[in-house]
Amino acid sequence: MMISAALTEASPEARIAPTYDEAACVLIADSDDLGSAQFVTDHIPEALRKADVEVLLCGDIYSKEAFEQIAGYCITRYQAAGLLLSDAIRAMDRYELELIRDYVGGTGCSSHEGNSCSCGFPEGG
Repeated sequence: MMISAALTEASPEARIAPTYDEAACVLIADSDDLGSAQFVTDHIPEALRKADVEVLLCGDIYSKEAFEQIAGYCITRYQAAGLLLSDAIRAMDRYELELIRDYVGGTGCSSHEGNSCSCGFPEGG
């Protein structure tokens, strides 16, 4: 599976940045082979789309534009701020990470009742 992570530095041994917006770079790699990682600093949402990334491990996202692009590409966003990349991947695999459902300051998901929400998450999700 292709994953990405907003890191504090360009290294597979780095920590996930406190926020997506503060990340020094974003790693893109196959989750089974981090050694072949590429590090991106520009046009990140588009780079994630081109690499067919399924997951972004990051901290809170403040940029409405970046959040909407990433979400629009159907990339699942997991809250992993402060974790080492390897620990974040293990936590993701164990379903221990919280989903990031909106950018900071966004309106969030209004309601799952009656399928009135269009966030893509099932009722109760």
